[in-house]
Amino acid sequence: MATVIDRPSERAEALPTPEGEEALAAFRAYAAAFGALDARGAAACFDEPSILVTPRDRIAAASRSEVERAYEAIMEEARRRGYAGTIFDHVEGRTLDAETEAVTGSGRWRNAAGNVLMRFELAYVFRRVGGAWRIVLGIVREVEEPS
Repeated sequence: MATVIDRPSERAEALPTPEGEEALAAFRAYAAAFGALDARGAAACFDEPSILVTPRDRIAAASRSEVERAYEAIMEEARRRGYAGTIFDHVEGRTLDAETEAVTGSGRWRNAAGNVLMRFELAYVFRRVGGAWRIVLGIVREVEEPS
């Protein structure tokens, strides 16, 4: 719930948080860490345990340190390919229940010249853990270039 106060004389009114907005905020933090190629920062967004499915691996991680090791390998590959950032398309959040939200969408890795290195679809499931939204399941699937 969000509290909105327009004028001091008005009563504060509780408004529902837009669908999936909390998970979207958590996803933005994760995306910023990935964009900086910060494996520790990306791993900090995951719960313990968690599952990560990528185009190259399927990882059932008992700890964030295992997630961090997986991201170190992913990010090393990204560096080798000339990764300079990610552009996300049509990313949206959806509330599944009071403690669970999902983020889905698609994106493109690009290099410094703006060329596409990889197109992908994504789905992340977040759970509220100790007041924070953490990834419990992350799926990234490489897709072919649209025709």
